[in-house]
Amino acid sequence: MGCREANERYNRLVGSCKKLVHRLSLLDPTDPYRLLHEQRLLDKLYAIGVITTASKTSEVENKLSVSAFCRRRIAVVMARLRMCETVSAGVKFVEQGHVRVGPEVITDPAYLVPRSFPQTFAC
Repeated sequence: MGCREANERYNRLVGSCKKLVHRLSLLDPTDPYRLLHEQRLLDKLYAIGVITTASKTSEVENKLSVSAFCRRRIAVVMARLRMCETVSAGVKFVEQGHVRVGPEVITDPAYLVPRSFPQTFAC
């Protein structure tokens, strides 16, 4: 997946998440359906690592962005952890099969690193 396609996909995903939070906010605050689905969405976004806390839907409305998803891509995380000099070098490492997360070798540079990666991330 190229950069443009990835950005378009992340942009649609961010828009869908924000639309979902808005629609859920129109329901009664004590509605069990609202509470369940808000918590599921927050837990998922927190586990991916694109929001900092799983307790507020306002964080999805205000802070969720395409760049939050881009910062979780494996090559960007590798560059930030100084496992490689640049993001493009990280992309090459990933594409050549030199990176694994847990037992799986990752060859897709669009792989989103989950929040629990320090226990399972290796080169």
